Amino acid sequence: MWDGANIAMQNGAQIGQLSGVTYENAHYDMLSPSLVTYNGTGFGADKVKAGALFAVITSEGHRAVLRVDNVQAGGNLWVTYRTYDAP
Repeated sequence: MWDGANIAMQNGAQIGQLSGVTYENAHYDMLSPSLVTYNGTGFGADKVKAGALFAVITSEGHRAVLRVDNVQAGGNLWVTYRTYDAP
């Protein structure tokens, strides 16, 4: 959930910040909990900036990668995301 300043996780979903990878190169295996430090809380505006990349584990257990494309004053957030099924 985006409240205009923070991404908060709901229903058991988890999020972790990625670095050293691009959205285009992200894949299922690199989103493993053994490689990403996930939290169920979320991130504040200091981390949610255009270009930021996050790994997500949905409440259903699917892995996803989420890229912040734009954050606009007033609370609008544009993202691109991709979810994966287990191989």
